[in-house]
Amino acid sequence: MSSSSLTYQGPLKSAARLTSHYNGVFFLIFQFAGTAGLVMATVLMKYVSSEEQGHASDPDKWKLKFFGIYGGIAAFSLFLFACVRENVHKLSVSMHNMPVALTAKQTFLLFRKDKRMAMLIPLLFVNGWVLGFFTGDVGVFVSRTLGDEWVGAVGAAFYATNSAASWLYGFLIFKNCAGRFSVLLFASVVQIIALLSLCLIAFPENFRWEDASSSWEEVRKPETWEFVTFFGLVALLALGDSAYESQEVAVLQNFFQTENEQKGLAAVANVKVWQSLGFAMQFALSLSLQLGMPGDLDLRRLILGCVLTAGLVWVTFSLSCLHWRVASLDGRREGETNHHSGGDRVSSDERETLQASQDSAVTRPPDETVPITAGSKRDVKGKGASGAEELEQGEIVVQP
Repeated sequence: MSSSSLTYQGPLKSAARLTSHYNGVFFLIFQFAGTAGLVMATVLMKYVSSEEQGHASDPDKWKLKFFGIYGGIAAFSLFLFACVRENVHKLSVSMHNMPVALTAKQTFLLFRKDKRMAMLIPLLFVNGWVLGFFTGDVGVFVSRTLGDEWVGAVGAAFYATNSAASWLYGFLIFKNCAGRFSVLLFASVVQIIALLSLCLIAFPENFRWEDASSSWEEVRKPETWEFVTFFGLVALLALGDSAYESQEVAVLQNFFQTENEQKGLAAVANVKVWQSLGFAMQFALSLSLQLGMPGDLDLRRLILGCVLTAGLVWVTFSLSCLHWRVASLDGRREGETNHHSGGDRVSSDERETLQASQDSAVTRPPDETVPITAGSKRDVKGKGASGAEELEQGEIVVQP
């Protein structure tokens, strides 16, 4: 080892931050699509309603227009996706070689075999539950207080805030200004505040549903404070949801993708499994309350708020136990014991990889780059431990 000296400093901290940043960028784009779609739908509805003033309404006509516009956008997106056929072909080959039955089994049994997955299930489940509450019940609250023409605007505000906050959380974690655990804890707190406020504030019934006309009829004009309150609380709800949506996936990737590719895919598949169950639970609960208490919307809203708040408290407790007792949500530390797999050191495989790189580096000429594992720290000869570079991905320059 006379030509170079590389000192192992610790595994996945920078890789964890990089994963959070990438997921933040992804959900920035993904959630912005919701904003664009709702704004477009609101504008189209205004255009159709203005066009039909003084004429008989023709639902089939505007439905055809909507289908043509959104169908054209979907077709164009599929065309763009087909343009990256090389990467899609590589992915399809990889998935073809993977035993599907085994992957499905891993998806449903991973939480039984791995304590980390089991302790993340409350987060995934309640995240879907809260999203179901927003998509299914908040729209009714908005129609009742502000009018149904504001439902699209409130939804667009939710997704716009969600999009911006997803990027911001990823950026703050990447810059080491915050950790995943603190971000998820903040998300739980703001969602509890938003849910309790939405369900406890006595919003007036400015609009009433009329069965005869199948529409909301105005009783009184909404006041300014009602608009400000609704949009503010929806923004708070989005601040929490953006952390849940983007960083839960980053945590799963960091926990499982670095260990085994199939386990990583099974873990990410669990996200939609438990989110969908949360959606179903919310719709079932809301329907049961509606059938059981058909005329008391305020009491139904209060019950929903209390139940969802209890779920978020459950999430906070589960995440705290996971972070402090089982595995750090902010990335593994050097020498950390891997409790979930029999007590082996988590960095043993990486140390073997590093040793192989060190042995091969002796024969390399000066300034030649040596690939390393993403997220590791290395110490270049002459700099000492204090001068170690933290590398997120790629390579390191070996100096003589």
